[in-house]
Amino acid sequence: MFIKGEHERQLAYVDMCCCDKNGWNLGLHVNPVNMHDSKAFLPFFEEVVIKYNPEVICGDAAFATGLIAKTTQKYGIKLLVPYVRPRGKRASFSKSSFEYQPEIDAFLCPNNKLLYRSNIDRKGYFQYRIPKHECKSCPFFKECVKNASSKTITRHIYSDFLESTKKIKIK
Repeated sequence: MFIKGEHERQLAYVDMCCCDKNGWNLGLHVNPVNMHDSKAFLPFFEEVVIKYNPEVICGDAAFATGLIAKTTQKYGIKLLVPYVRPRGKRASFSKSSFEYQPEIDAFLCPNNKLLYRSNIDRKGYFQYRIPKHECKSCPFFKECVKNASSKTITRHIYSDFLESTKKIKIK
């Protein structure tokens, strides 16, 4: 039972379906409305989708996660998802202002200083930090760093898979 508001109760569910190129339904999973699509996808993928060996999977923005991108690429399947706009306040020095250097696993800041990987959190995000003394002497310090003594950037462990998924375009 889904409770919408103070007095309104209703049966609610979310379904995922697998269709062929003609629109025929090949499989269906029904999930509670409070289960996010990204959580419901993997069981659906393993039980229904994989047996049909699809070339392409289309999904909404909820499917634009690193784990889903990694799983589909592992099976050689193209994942089509819409562009997901960055969330939060627009900063003058956002993550896109910093260039990732994969060969040394570090970010290069606009002042040509490196942010090195320091640790990983529970949600699978690497944290990249710059030493405080290098950050405080930077001419961009006030625009770049808000409410901290040095800059920190996060990067998900599956972000490479998600980046390659975003480049897929079907014509």
